[in-house]
Amino acid sequence: MPHFIRVAGVLMGIGFFSAFFLSLMADYAYPLIEKNREARLRKSIYTVLPETKTYHLVNNENNIYKGLNKDSIGTGYAFVAEGGGYQGIIKIMIGIDILKKKISGLKILENVETPGLGSKISSDKFQNQFIGKLLNKPIEYILNKNPQAPFEIQAITGATISTRAVVNIVNKRIQEVKSIPE
Repeated sequence: MPHFIRVAGVLMGIGFFSAFFLSLMADYAYPLIEKNREARLRKSIYTVLPETKTYHLVNNENNIYKGLNKDSIGTGYAFVAEGGGYQGIIKIMIGIDILKKKISGLKILENVETPGLGSKISSDKFQNQFIGKLLNKPIEYILNKNPQAPFEIQAITGATISTRAVVNIVNKRIQEVKSIPE
């Protein structure tokens, strides 16, 4: 038997066993990954709706959750928004206060932005800027100065694209959610 046929057979065998073991590992890991993703989602709902003691899904199609306080009175809505950033998809949990008609919280769930620059969108300092912004006017980001208007946030220096992406994702999703009838 020629040498190249033996080498090809060995390589095919290695490839087959590698693929088989990788598929077994994926079958094992996928439920664990989903369980962790669901736990992170639950935790983020309580983060963006701080007055909430429990919640329930009110719109399955749009994944909108309604938060309830200890007296079962609605505190707000939480929903996921996602869109493209500089490096890839950014996934955000947004909370809105029903009574005050403002953003009650924002939590970056997933991002693959540039480490040390765009990844700063996950910092509390950046995310907390959105808290209290009214829903009647789109949020804007500003560069190299402190926000003056109540609808402005400070852009991350060196990560304008990531900042713009988050602002656009938040504004777009809030408008979508506001147009959904209860």
